[in-house]
Amino acid sequence: MHQFLEEQECLLLVQLGEFQEELEKEQKENATKLSEEISHLGDLIREMEAKHQQPANIFLQDIKSTLSRSNREVFHQLPGISIQLEKRLGGFVHKLVLLQERLQKFRDTFPAELKEAEAAYLAVDAHGHIMAMVMKMTEASTPQKANVTLDPDTAHPNLIVFKDRKNVGFKWQNPRLPLAASPERFTSVSCVLGCEGFTVGRHYWEVEVGEMGDWAVGVARASVKRKGEIRFGPDWGIWAVQQCGGQYRALDSSEIPLSLSRRPRRIRVCLHYAERKVAF
Repeated sequence: MHQFLEEQECLLLVQLGEFQEELEKEQKENATKLSEEISHLGDLIREMEAKHQQPANIFLQDIKSTLSRSNREVFHQLPGISIQLEKRLGGFVHKLVLLQERLQKFRDTFPAELKEAEAAYLAVDAHGHIMAMVMKMTEASTPQKANVTLDPDTAHPNLIVFKDRKNVGFKWQNPRLPLAASPERFTSVSCVLGCEGFTVGRHYWEVEVGEMGDWAVGVARASVKRKGEIRFGPDWGIWAVQQCGGQYRALDSSEIPLSLSRRPRRIRVCLHYAERKVAF
């Protein structure tokens, strides 16, 4: 309602501006017409001065005819135009006054409601920002499933990474056909890294181990050693669990035996980067 009244007030002010332009235009036109009428009256006076030398009976007849003609011509069009414009202008001025009174009455009657409306708008806007922050914090605190793909450039020569980069198998590598040298490639242990790295947040992914033989699954630092002697454990930048010879172990600074009720076919790896924690 408040906005509607203000819009109507602006509209009427624009219309008043247009009427002002019309008035100025008419004033110029009227000034021209008045100049013409004054010139006409001057001609009429000079005509009457010339005729007053005539005999009285002829002069009286001529002057009557001249005055009758002048009454029909002088200021013939001006009154109608001015009255019409005055009526239109008066109507819009009246509407504007009423609208301003209603707008002021609305402001006086509902000051609290207007303040509440403004406060509600600010609250909604602030609520939106708060919700965005909450969602961002929730995303940061809720584990996000990672789409892990394998990096073939890091794979040991005895490992083959399939085209989908989701599966890896063991192969015998002919030493006479070495793979292209790569600083990222493991050469002393049969390992392969994922392409993805994490520097913030909580993440998890799952690895299918199925019925395969010995395996180790976990997380490694990006700077993990690739050449020479490598040991599995946090001191070496690796956090992992292992199945070797039917025995399950957590690879800490020392191997910790794990007792499982059944053979796992899938391992879930959970990383909490901020707390430096890895769970399986």
